[in-house]
Amino acid sequence: MTTMTETKTILINVAPRFAMDHSDRDLETGREVCRSNRYITYEVNVSELREWLSDARFYSDCAGQGWTMHNAGGLQSSARATVKSILKTMQFYLIDRPLNDSTGDRIFVEG
Repeated sequence: MTTMTETKTILINVAPRFAMDHSDRDLETGREVCRSNRYITYEVNVSELREWLSDARFYSDCAGQGWTMHNAGGLQSSARATVKSILKTMQFYLIDRPLNDSTGDRIFVEG
């Protein structure tokens, strides 16, 4: 296995509510390439992919953390949809899921 280069571009679909929250916090997002009611498609590099996955995993359990922020359930379901979509994308691009690493820091591609 070889490490994926940071310049490789990947298309990911992100649930709109989570995408807006993520970008409002000035996190790495990549370049928006398409928008619909169901998702926003971003072109990202590996670093940005890691950021999306890490953030979505964190927020996918926000209601479980006892947070009382407005609309936490909607954000949580949007984050869960984003995690599911990113993991499907990783499978499509032959990127292994990070092993024993919930932050997504170990992303590899089979070579």
